[in-house]
Amino acid sequence: MSFYFFAWVASVFYAIEAVIGKLISKYTVKNPWLFNFLWTGISLILIGGTSLYYGVHWPASWPPLILASVFYALGGLLYIIGIYYFDISALSPLFNFRTVFAVILAALMLGEILSLNQYILIVLTFIAGIFVTMDERFSIRSFFSWPMLVVMGDMVGLALMGIYIQKAVVANGFWTVTFFLALLTQILFLTTIPMFRKDWTSLSWKHLPGIFWMALAGFVATLAANKAYSLNVGISSTIISLPLSMVMAIVLSAFWPDLLEKHSRKVYLTRFLAAGVMFAAAIILSK
Repeated sequence: MSFYFFAWVASVFYAIEAVIGKLISKYTVKNPWLFNFLWTGISLILIGGTSLYYGVHWPASWPPLILASVFYALGGLLYIIGIYYFDISALSPLFNFRTVFAVILAALMLGEILSLNQYILIVLTFIAGIFVTMDERFSIRSFFSWPMLVVMGDMVGLALMGIYIQKAVVANGFWTVTFFLALLTQILFLTTIPMFRKDWTSLSWKHLPGIFWMALAGFVATLAANKAYSLNVGISSTIISLPLSMVMAIVLSAFWPDLLEKHSRKVYLTRFLAAGVMFAAAIILSK
């Protein structure tokens, strides 16, 4: 199948994952470190079992796999932290920065020279990013804040992850990379246990179903995304960065305003138009 199919599947299920994640952060698990550890742990069980079924061998090339795992772990952790501080309708469009950073990193790592049009699109994306984070106060302070630094770090990590996943799959095979990516990531997150050790005792079974469904959506999305990245990075990143969870959040706000978020039509119109600009710029940049 074409990488377009896998990228679209990943985009839809990542959107579902984001909405479930926001619900968990708002109502169930208050510690993002604990949330992240449980999420990746359940994901490892799902991904590991499937990968072993289809066949996993000892990696022939470790460097790209290890680097992909490091950036996968960084991107995942910062993503969970971002969920706690941003509305889904604001966080979702910011994933278009992933394409921006992919272009910038390609220039830095491969020596490519950016054109004037690319510079303009990058600046335009940052300007649109300011508007996409605005609320009823219409202040730019929400963009120039430390949570935004977290999101930007997430986008850099995910851009680098996509690059090294492609290299790792070429060297080791799809299912081997998928398995070891999840395994190495969880091993890395063992170092975060001190951040949630005290909250572990308050954990109960009622916290797990939501995280399981989020992990299941992420499981489907990750398999599809890894397959898409193994075939194409640029366009796949753009499709996966579609703000579908933003659309879901806006629809939910119309019927259940107290569930996720609730803003005025003016705010949502501003965010939606800014998201459109960011996506259009990302599409052009990925070509």
